[in-house]
Amino acid sequence: MELLVPASSDPYQALQKHYDLLQTRFSRLSELRETTAEAALSSYRESAERRYAAADELITTLRAELGERSKQIKEMSSRVEEATKTDHELDELEKTVQKLRQENAILQSKLLARGSVAGAGGSTAIGQLKEDLFSDLSGLIIRDVRVEDDKTVYDCLQTGRNGAFHYKISIPRNTTETGLAHGSATANGSGGGYEDTEITFVPMLDDKRDALLMSLLPDYFTEPLTFMRSAAAQCYWKISQALQRKL
Repeated sequence: MELLVPASSDPYQALQKHYDLLQTRFSRLSELRETTAEAALSSYRESAERRYAAADELITTLRAELGERSKQIKEMSSRVEEATKTDHELDELEKTVQKLRQENAILQSKLLARGSVAGAGGSTAIGQLKEDLFSDLSGLIIRDVRVEDDKTVYDCLQTGRNGAFHYKISIPRNTTETGLAHGSATANGSGGGYEDTEITFVPMLDDKRDALLMSLLPDYFTEPLTFMRSAAAQCYWKISQALQRKL
């Protein structure tokens, strides 16, 4: 681009005017350059300030949410602890209720036995008194005796510190009727002696009611089984151990 310089007869003056014109254009260009840079810088600064303000606001919001979440977590932890404590108390209460029910069943059985004594006389009353003493000493209550064609069924309730175990025992009639008198009667018509009689044991357990008792008893006492009469005392002793065990 050519610079228009006024015509002059003096070469020095023409050169001076040309220099002045260049200086003016340089100043204008410098001013324009600085103004654009400053404007860009100002725009960047404003944008950065907006971003920083938004970031600060977001941080403040997140801190508030974090505080609220922490509060909620603390409340939930407290509720879980209370629920756990309540569950434990309910378990203890259920155990107490279960124990009271068992004790009530034992007392009812004893009351029925006492009632039969009061209404009986002579040898029957004496026999019942003997049975009551046996029950008090051993913890075994014979609730009922049912004589059938081929067997005698004893409804038993064996008691202890850990509850009461309800079960039934069946003994063939040929041994119950003649064995005590002769000591040599056969079992089921076989050639075996009185002690070789097979006794059938049937537990009357309830999974919910007797959960604690089932955890203490040997596994084979939780299902029907048979054993020789000679092993009856040992079976009674094993059940007593479970019922009297300290927890």
